[in-house]
Amino acid sequence: MTTNTTQAVTCARAFKVRVIPGQEAAYEGYLREVVEPIDAIAHAAGVFAHMYAVRPEDPGTDWTHARVFLFTDEAQRQRFTDTMAQAAAQFDGSAEATERRKAQALTLRTTVGTSEYRVSD
Repeated sequence: MTTNTTQAVTCARAFKVRVIPGQEAAYEGYLREVVEPIDAIAHAAGVFAHMYAVRPEDPGTDWTHARVFLFTDEAQRQRFTDTMAQAAAQFDGSAEATERRKAQALTLRTTVGTSEYRVSD
């Protein structure tokens, strides 16, 4: 999901993951069926300004997928974890469904790291 808007951004957060070998197709389905709908709910609620999904061209990196969220200001970035959790809960519909979704994600990928960035014109 990429979002096209004229909103200016000042900062970003990137989440890098490594897909577990043999789970590539399942992970792509998870992105399409679970992650992208949650992102759409969150974006509509103003949780972030833009989001880009990226994959490294260098096969030697320690990560296989990254999701880079861009924010209009530091306050929006600071609210991201809580407001994204609200969007995910809306998608999930129940605490039990949230736990199932999180457990499924753990069978598909491992988190490599999270990084914060400043964005300049």
